Amino acid sequence: MIPPALTAESIQEHKRVYEQWERSNRMSLMIIKNSISVAIRGAIPDSDNEKTYLDSVEEQFKGTSKAHASTYHGMLLMNLIKGLKIVHSISRPLKIYCDNSAAVSFSNGNSSSGAGLYLDTKFLFVRERVEENNLSIEYISTHDMLADPMTKGLPPKNFQEHVLRMGFSRDLT
Repeated sequence: MIPPALTAESIQEHKRVYEQWERSNRMSLMIIKNSISVAIRGAIPDSDNEKTYLDSVEEQFKGTSKAHASTYHGMLLMNLIKGLKIVHSISRPLKIYCDNSAAVSFSNGNSSSGAGLYLDTKFLFVRERVEENNLSIEYISTHDMLADPMTKGLPPKNFQEHVLRMGFSRDLT
């Protein structure tokens, strides 16, 4: 909890508590920021408050929920194919494209080990599948994310561009 800001009327005890909190906040921020890789830190808005900064970190990684669900679907599909004995084995890892560079960096293990301390364990599931070579998370720019027309509302011009990149050639106007 953030103590109230100091005013001219603040008593000495309030000043002492506020200074202790401020020192603790600075130390916590320094530890957190230094435990997160530079690649991920660049995607997180800077903050002077440890709680706000951690909330920003959490928000950045919510995009990994999509990768988490996609991972489960992909693993299910791979097991189905193996179970049907359509092919002897699946030799390459399943590719999942993600437009969240921080999530891609974390999933691929390109961050310091301290970054994972602040994340829900479900996000670590994706990283484990990548380490087992069952999955590959690759960055793709938001502009090139072909799934967008099926998952969110887009302005008509963007929708048409996406549909054309999918290979549909019929004029949509």
